[in-house]
Amino acid sequence: MSHGRPGDHPITDVLFHDADYFTPEIRTLFKEVYELSHKHFKVFSGIELTDSKEVILEKLLALKKEHSEE
Repeated sequence: MSHGRPGDHPITDVLFHDADYFTPEIRTLFKEVYELSHKHFKVFSGIELTDSKEVILEKLLALKKEHSEE
């Protein structure tokens, strides 16, 4: 996926345009997981943007752990 323009997608907005749609902790985790996954955007396919922030945080922490062990 290309970096796109601001407003194209909330996750790319966070990764590449420093959008503040989420808490600082969630934004940091999105960036860490993206780097750990060797910049594969598909790593976020299990995250629904309609999920609560708590669920998103839980999923990101699990992804970080998974990709840290690789």
